[in-house]
Amino acid sequence: MSSYPDDLVPLGKLLKPKGLNGELRVLIFNELDTSMDIGTELWIKIKDGYIKRTIEKIQIADKKSVVKFMNCDNRSEAEHIHGKDFFLPRTKFKKLGSNEYYLVDLVGSQVFDENKKILGIIIDILAMPSQHLIVVKSDNGEILIPHVSVHVELFDKKMKQLFVKGIEGLID
Repeated sequence: MSSYPDDLVPLGKLLKPKGLNGELRVLIFNELDTSMDIGTELWIKIKDGYIKRTIEKIQIADKKSVVKFMNCDNRSEAEHIHGKDFFLPRTKFKKLGSNEYYLVDLVGSQVFDENKKILGIIIDILAMPSQHLIVVKSDNGEILIPHVSVHVELFDKKMKQLFVKGIEGLID
């Protein structure tokens, strides 16, 4: 077991083994931009820490995504790590343009409506089949806001503030 980076971000979950040569089906939280490729080192959460594994082969295909790690060459080795969550250090994410952001960057941000009234703090992002949902903890409980352009107006990365619009029907 290795010491691990302090900026690990969850990318997905290792599902059941596929075939006999060490491949695993994977659930990737954001298959559109995973920052995962051949040679990428992922951190796998185990009982008392993390282990590091390097991707030997990867196929991203929605619900049929598959990964194979170096030195994981049979079904038995794959079964040892199936069911575990896997992570990537934030510093290893692909670089983005100035107006782009990763969904994980939203967590911890303040949310304001179009009248600049604070609604709460983002505590999570849920990956749903049709869209991502922003989970906001407010004084009155949780608010779920679809992460779509009709609702998301602006995200200020430096100030960690998200401005939303047209969500009156989503509150209460």
